Order: sequence, then C-alpha cells, then structure tokens
Amino acid sequence: MGMYSYPFFQKQHDIYLFYPEFRKPKDSYDKSFTPLIYTLKAAKDANRHKILACDALKKVLDANTFEKLHIVKSPYNRHQPTCGRTAKIEKIFYRGESKKLQKKVIDYCEDMDNFILYHRLRIEEYRTWAKKMVKELTLYADKHAEARALTKSLSKDLAKIELLYARVKNTIKTPEYFKILTDKIIRLTDSTEDSEAKERQCKKICRQIRFIGGRQDHLTGMLRSTVKAFRIRVTLLLLEDQPPELQKMLKNMRHETATILHTWLKMEGK
Repeated sequence: MGMYSYPFFQKQHDIYLFYPEFRKPKDSYDKSFTPLIYTLKAAKDANRHKILACDALKKVLDANTFEKLHIVKSPYNRHQPTCGRTAKIEKIFYRGESKKLQKKVIDYCEDMDNFILYHRLRIEEYRTWAKKMVKELTLYADKHAEARALTKSLSKDLAKIELLYARVKNTIKTPEYFKILTDKIIRLTDSTEDSEAKERQCKKICRQIRFIGGRQDHLTGMLRSTVKAFRIRVTLLLLEDQPPELQKMLKNMRHETATILHTWLKMEGK
C-alpha cells in the first residue's frame, strides 16, 4: 500500500518501471526517455525542464489550496516500527551487552511504546470518523425516506471499519498490555541469568511485540483503504444526476473523506 511503480516507459520492445520518489532506483535514471505516464512531481535526478502537475498547479493555486491537495505526515508519525527496534534489541542480547547497553534498550522500548500508542490513536480517529459519518447518514435518512436504501448501503460500507477493528481487537491487545512486554525486556537487562537464557527470553518477547505491531500496522492500512473505497463510491454517485439535497450530502461525505485521509502514518500506506 502506498508504493508506486510508475512512470513507465518503453524502449524498443521493453517496458521499464521506476519509483519516482521515496525509493532510489538501482539503475541510474535515463534522462532522455519520455514517460508514458507522468508523476505528479519530478524525481530528484529527472529532467527539470518538464513541467509536471505539481509545478503547473503551484503557478495557479494559492499555497493553502495547493497544500490541501497533498497528503501530509501525521504528527503521530514520529517513532520507529517494532520490527526494526526489536531487531536492534535482539542483537544487543545476542552479543551479551544488555546490561552494558541498558540505556539504549530502554530508549528503544520507549520508542516502541509511543509507536504503538500513536498508531492506536490513529485507529481511534478512523473509528470515531466512521461513527460520525454513519450518524450523519442516519439523520439524512430520517428526513429523506426516499434515500434510505442508499444511506443504509453507504452505512454498511462504513461499518467495515468497525468490523476490521473487531477482528483484530483481541490480538493487538492495548497499549497498556504492550508496555508490559517492553517492561519485561527492560527488567531482563538486570537479570542475573546467563546471556543465552536472557537472549531466548528476549526473542520470545520480541516475537510477541512484532506480532502486535504487525497486526496494528495492517489494520491502519486496511482502514485507510476502506475510507478510500468509500470516497470513490461517493465520487461516482456524484457523477450521476442526483437531487440537490442528496448531492449536497454526498459532497459533504466526500469532503469528510478528504479530511481524514489528508494526514497519514507511514505504516498505513497512502
């Protein structure tokens, strides 16, 4: 989720893919090719003389409007994921340096605690947003009986957010439970057991940590995809000939999707 493989270009009978931002290509960028699909922004080493979408829009839009067109990193996006941090912690225990590097282990654990906590806050943002939208749809249906079938169907789409959460609620536990696991690792640094025993215990705890972190990452990605799918459906409905009041409600729904999707956490994709 969120990775891009365009623009692509054709050279003789071969098609080439290129990551335009976010990831440096293994091979040097061919400055001479003409892409079949243009990106919004030029890559760092691409031809600068080509005016792409973002460059063109900057010339005609004010800064505030232009900013709204681009997703921005959430203020929660400040900590490293569990997979990387546990790998570093396991390496410290493997080398028998848990006591010597105790401060580093504590820092890694605190970073993971915050990573989990902020992702949970993002999950709650999606849940709260979906409940708000369902409430608005219900209020609209109460005033417009002819639209009840549609609003019921749209509410069903939004209900997927709570369903996705319910499916993993017991496996992702709570931030408080997660902190119990990281506290176990910190206490393990003071243990008088031999280094191999401490390493075994560390690996066991780290597996639990990664399991929770991975499930939580996947959930945030699925929640974002669900909102994006809802936004597409609302957009398609707006392309049809709708009564003025229904059109107004759908436009508001589309605006609300833009609001929740404008910020993003790295692990939830784009």
